[in-house]
Amino acid sequence: MVVMTTIPYHQITFVFVLSKRITFFQTITSVAVRLKIVPFYTQWDLHQLMQRRVRMEKLLSTQCRVLRNVVNDSAFGKVVRDLSLPIRVHGSCVNTKEDLVAAWGDSLHNSVDGRGLRELVASPLSNRWLVFPERVFPRIFIRGIQLRCNLLRTRVRSARHGHGGQTILCRGNCDQPGSLVHILQSCWITHDARCAHHNRVARELAKRLRRLGYTVFEELRAPTSTSFIKPDLIAVRERRATVIDVSIVSDGRGVTVWNVKKQKYGADEFSLAIISALRAIGCDVDFLVHQPMIISYRGICFPQFAKAVIGLGLPKVTVSDLCLLAIVGSLRTYNTFMRSTWR
Repeated sequence: MVVMTTIPYHQITFVFVLSKRITFFQTITSVAVRLKIVPFYTQWDLHQLMQRRVRMEKLLSTQCRVLRNVVNDSAFGKVVRDLSLPIRVHGSCVNTKEDLVAAWGDSLHNSVDGRGLRELVASPLSNRWLVFPERVFPRIFIRGIQLRCNLLRTRVRSARHGHGGQTILCRGNCDQPGSLVHILQSCWITHDARCAHHNRVARELAKRLRRLGYTVFEELRAPTSTSFIKPDLIAVRERRATVIDVSIVSDGRGVTVWNVKKQKYGADEFSLAIISALRAIGCDVDFLVHQPMIISYRGICFPQFAKAVIGLGLPKVTVSDLCLLAIVGSLRTYNTFMRSTWR
């Protein structure tokens, strides 16, 4: 007696294609291990592998007699074992796409170039320009990513590749390592470019506030007992004044600069000086608050300021636009340095 069984074509194809892909994957992995190359798994690769595992589980539970004979074969058992092996990324076991993102995120944040990106976890609005790249010029988009990842060419970065005898000191004779953070934050060559960078960000915020009906004073001098203070912006509406001082900071200095600014402008003497200066020009205020604007040179907004911007009535896209403007300013500063030191 002959039993005729119809087997779906796609299931047979899956068995043979899967075995071929597993063999190829094992070959590549073995070569990578010998060469000490860490395999790179993307989210799509992991998604495909998880789908294959699900399909394999369905195949193992099939009631088809012919497919059961294939499944029970010893050669097929090796394919099943290979699919069951855990995936590791830098020593971390990965089972889901979320685990994959976390593993590569930890690896990036523990590196020299990616340590400053830890702050992005608490500031998702700083990444809006990456989610909507059509709002950014292609060149700015690419170089913005290079800035974020600390990939712009500097002497410190070039020296990592083992060029013998190459100095890492700044081309501006600053006696400091010519790193990206030095170029963008402290080198004397980029001083004027940094000031222009700061002013562009402050003026953009002032423009957005005026659209909402705020009366904005830029660099209003408020005399004190010994000298004077000059905050970047004072936004007034409904007898309430918000003092905003803009700072473009380096990685990890957001909390420190925030506390310094709050302590400085929160002092009673300075608060009274600002209120007196406003009343002297005919602007009566009953309430005064201080909201420092802290953005890193990589275009990462300090979370407290992001909340303050939204609290002022500005849309979330304003935070993203200010972060992108900070990135553009950093790239201009970098270009100024490279033009000034080119030989």
